[in-house]
Amino acid sequence: MRLFFTLLFFTLNTFSQEVIIDDVGDLKNIAVDSVNHDILLFYKGYYKKINLKTNKKSEHKIFTDSLFDTGGFIFIAVNHSKYFVSDDGGMVYKFVNDSVIRI
Repeated sequence: MRLFFTLLFFTLNTFSQEVIIDDVGDLKNIAVDSVNHDILLFYKGYYKKINLKTNKKSEHKIFTDSLFDTGGFIFIAVNHSKYFVSDDGGMVYKFVNDSVIRI
């Protein structure tokens, strides 16, 4: 029985994927979109999207009110909708088509 468990644990292989994130000092928020298999890295005025399937990186400008900063918000993805919810509660913003809209 011991031999069985020993062989079982040594034959299981696990793999991980490394994602390199640039400009960590300017980073305001990180979000994972599990529906589209993306990592979203939010900076001041723009965000970077990394697709985990293809490892393709793209950069997009965020169209929003100048007072909005992603640093004080929690990112929530529900189905295909993406939201920013305030840490303190209250304000909710919807992230759609590279724009942040208060709802």
